[in-house]
Order: sequence, then C-alpha cells, then structure tokens
Amino acid sequence: MHPNCAATTYQESSRRWSPPAPRLGPAAAVMPNHETTNLFFTYMILVLLLASLWLLYAGLF
Repeated sequence: MHPNCAATTYQESSRRWSPPAPRLGPAAAVMPNHETTNLFFTYMILVLLLASLWLLYAGLF
C-alpha cells in the first residue's frame, strides 16, 4: 500500500473514531440532568429533616 494512502486511511479512521464534539447550547451546558437533581434534592430534604429533628430534640432535652 502506498504510504500516502495509508496515511489518509489512518487519518480518516482516527477522525471517524474520535468522539464527536458536544453541540450543546448554553442552557444545556448549565442545567444538570434530572437524575442528579432528584438525588440532590432528596438528600437535601433528608438532611433538613434530620437537622430539624436534631434541633427539636436539642431544644426538648
């Protein structure tokens, strides 16, 4: 095989198998996905519930 042909096929294959650039808008880049948001708010509710219970028991005893 000619070296130029090998170089062009290697360039084409490397260009073909490189990951595509993410074409995200500014809103898509800022907003997280919904699973992460749901997990974050679930843990925040649990932390606030535990903190309120701890303050309630600290005030009672």
